[in-house]
Amino acid sequence: YCTKKYPECEFKFIWDKNILKNLTAFSGWSLFGSVAYIAKGQGVNVILNIFFGALVNAAWGISQQVNAAVVTFVQNFVTAINPPLIKAYAQGNRERMFSLLFNGMKYTFFLAFTLVVPLLFETDLVLSLWLKNVPEHTVAFVRYTLVVIMIELFSHVIGTTVQATGSIKWYQIIVGGILFLNLPLSYIVIRWTDSPLSPMYVAMALSIASMIFRFWNLYRLIHYPLTRLFSLFRLVLILMVCTLPAVYALQYGLSEGIGRFFVLLLSNLLLSGGVLFLFGTSKEEHLKMRTYASNFIQNYVKRFTRKF
Repeated sequence: YCTKKYPECEFKFIWDKNILKNLTAFSGWSLFGSVAYIAKGQGVNVILNIFFGALVNAAWGISQQVNAAVVTFVQNFVTAINPPLIKAYAQGNRERMFSLLFNGMKYTFFLAFTLVVPLLFETDLVLSLWLKNVPEHTVAFVRYTLVVIMIELFSHVIGTTVQATGSIKWYQIIVGGILFLNLPLSYIVIRWTDSPLSPMYVAMALSIASMIFRFWNLYRLIHYPLTRLFSLFRLVLILMVCTLPAVYALQYGLSEGIGRFFVLLLSNLLLSGGVLFLFGTSKEEHLKMRTYASNFIQNYVKRFTRKF
C-alpha cells in the first residue's frame, strides 16, 4: 500500500554495521532486564514450592495476580505518557521532558495510591469475596506485594526516559543485577528463618535499592533537577500523612463489610485528590482544572434545563 500510494516510499535491503550493532545492544540489554524481572517473580515461586509446598505456592500465586492487576491499571496511564516523553527528548525540549516526567511520576503514584490503600486496609474482605477458601499467608503476601508496588511505581516512567536516551547498558546491568539478587537472597533467608514471608522482606529491600539507583541514573543521564525530585518526595509524604491516619480512623470506626470498603475507597480518593490539588498542582494546572470543571457543570446544567 505504501509503495503504491507514496512514490517516495520504496523497499530495499540495507546492511549497516553501526545500526545493527546499536539495535542488537539495545535489544540485548532490554532482554537482560526482562529476564531479571521474570527471575525475580518466578524464581521465588520455585523456591517457595521447594521449601513449603503447593499451599504456600498458591498463596504466592494469588498475590502475583493482584500485582499484575494493579500494575496493568497503572501502566495504562504510563503508556499514554511514553510517546510525548520520548518525542520531547528527541526534540531536545528539556523543560517539556522534565514536566512530563514529573507529572507522570506524580499522577502514577496518585492513581496507584487511591487503589492500593483501600486494598491494604481491606485485604481480608477482598480476598474473602474473591476466593471461597483463602490459603494461609495469602493476606500477608498480598499486602507486602502492594507495598513493593508502591515502592517501584516510579520505575515505569523512569524506564521510558532512560530508553529514550538509548544509554540503557549500565541501567539494565545494575537494576537487572539487583533484581537477580532476589533469587539467591530469598533462598538464603528462607534457609535461615524458615519463614515463607522472608522473601517479601528481601523484595522490599531490593526495591528500595533499585529505586535509589534509578533516581541517581536519571540525574546522571539527563541532569533531572533535584528540586523537582524533592518536590515529588514532599508531595508523597504529605499525601501519606494526610490520608493514611484518616482512612485508618474510618476503618476502626465502621463495622466490617463491603460498605466500609467503598467508604474507604471514596474517602481515600477525595482526600488524595484534595492533597494533590492543594500541594501538587501548579497555577496553570489549577486554572485548567477550574476551567474544565466550569465547562462540565455548564454543559450538565444546559442538558438538564433542556429537558424541562
